[in-house]
Amino acid sequence: MGSISALPNKCLSCEFLFEGECLRAEELAEDYLRLDYGSCGIEGNTEPRTIKVSKTGIEIFVPNKCID
Repeated sequence: MGSISALPNKCLSCEFLFEGECLRAEELAEDYLRLDYGSCGIEGNTEPRTIKVSKTGIEIFVPNKCID
């Protein structure tokens, strides 16, 4: 895994790449997602899920596999 300029190689051929951001969960997030520059190595569903940060009440998006 590497990058060409500021984009990760895995994102260069992705249909969701748009102007340096990710459109994969645009409807859910109502915004673009940041590009993923690394791999955690854990297999699982990477679809974004909303969680609320208890201290601030802010909602953030994390991969579904990270919820459990």
